[in-house]
Amino acid sequence: MHKTILITLIIILTTVFLNAQEFKELDVVFKSELNREFHTTVEGKGDITFNLTFSEEDLGGDECYSIYHTIRFIKGWYSFDNNKDEKIVLSGGVFSMDTMYLYVGVNGDENTGVRCGKWIDYENGEQEVEFTERFMFTGSGSNEWFQNNTAASVGAIFSSQDDLVKEFIFVPMEDGRRLDLMPIIQTKYWDLLASNSHTSYTSCVATDDVINVLFMKHNEYSCWNEWKAIINLSFDKNTLEIIDSKRYEVSRCDKIRTDFAPEETKHQDSNVYQIYQYGYENGAEIPEKMVGSFSIKNAKVQILEKWF
Repeated sequence: MHKTILITLIIILTTVFLNAQEFKELDVVFKSELNREFHTTVEGKGDITFNLTFSEEDLGGDECYSIYHTIRFIKGWYSFDNNKDEKIVLSGGVFSMDTMYLYVGVNGDENTGVRCGKWIDYENGEQEVEFTERFMFTGSGSNEWFQNNTAASVGAIFSSQDDLVKEFIFVPMEDGRRLDLMPIIQTKYWDLLASNSHTSYTSCVATDDVINVLFMKHNEYSCWNEWKAIINLSFDKNTLEIIDSKRYEVSRCDKIRTDFAPEETKHQDSNVYQIYQYGYENGAEIPEKMVGSFSIKNAKVQILEKWF
């Protein structure tokens, strides 16, 4: 009898211990405030309201500028406050939160593009496309409205300190709480939100005590500035305070690369990934060679051979 009770207790305790070590996958959610309403005044024409919808991601770069002048497309309408029933359709783009152009009467197609912030027609000597109206807003406050040969000043709707599209990254946990990743990302890993880069892989695993969040950010603008970086963040599950953070650069077009392929392989636990060195150093070509390796388990990087 006592033996049976003892065995039962051992089974129960073992089950409790195993459950305490159970790993649970959580979701990482990216959210943007994409629909915005703006109010301003056109000199001599009165108060107007813009209703704008921004694209969810930055889409390409403006070759006239540097990498930081990437494009977020905009669609929407505006109306004069004294005639709110007439909604005038427009489209345009915002360029790295510095300049925004909004066009009326423009239909973009494969023959149009963006150069120096303006929509251009490639078949017309890269001249600006024809439009019936155009608004220009800048972070410095130089704002104008154009119609044919007429121009008028427009009140500011944003400054260079504003984010026209606010982004949020959080982890919804099984108890209903949300783990907000933005404070740590903004202070330590601001490039995760940088323009012209995108998240190609995310993973989030929780135990009873710790939440591990891992994601890879990929930037692909030009050779000298291409990188892939894996970011590991660990949070105390009870206090939601950061207890560990690491960044691993796993790809640069002039130095190292990896065979990591997150889009093709969703389950990473059993894979080993190699880091290769190549390129040029002191004017001479570096023969390609493996310099490190890693695996991923429970949303954490496991370093097998250190390359950094």
